[in-house]
Amino acid sequence: NCFYFTVLFARPDGQRYHTDNAFETRDTGYRPSDLVSLVYLGVSPAMKSGELVVLKVSAPEVKETVRRRRELPGQILEKVQPATGRLVEFEGRL
Repeated sequence: NCFYFTVLFARPDGQRYHTDNAFETRDTGYRPSDLVSLVYLGVSPAMKSGELVVLKVSAPEVKETVRRRRELPGQILEKVQPATGRLVEFEGRL
């Protein structure tokens, strides 16, 4: 088993949707992580919004990158509000 630790600092204007693809394969180029665990180490009291949006579609299922606030009905699986110490786990192919 292998774990990667990636530190993300939230951008003031939001982060684009992306697939956590820390693993590369020889034939397909990249392989999405099976499981993504996210923990909020700290949340600024001044932070507004900043929720984690987990989509119900994978990259191969859409023709172009889904844009924030332009999701189609049924594309959002969950919205998670940030809170210090909160742990969120989800399937990496979403």
